[in-house]
Amino acid sequence: MSEFGYLEVFWGSQAGLGLGLDSEYLYEIGSGEGCHLALQDSSVTPLHAKAHVHEGRLVLTAAGSGLV
Repeated sequence: MSEFGYLEVFWGSQAGLGLGLDSEYLYEIGSGEGCHLALQDSSVTPLHAKAHVHEGRLVLTAAGSGLV
């Protein structure tokens, strides 16, 4: 089990796919090769979002937009 927790897909064809999270590490989420959580969906961009743990909280940011 990871230090912080687990991020899991709950809906769609990849439901159950997940990623163990450790603190202070940057994770990439998207459809591109090399993403830590690779989602195969036409609505997901190659680098869709970034996630990291900061001061005990999960921070999820839309890649390139600054939106959360």
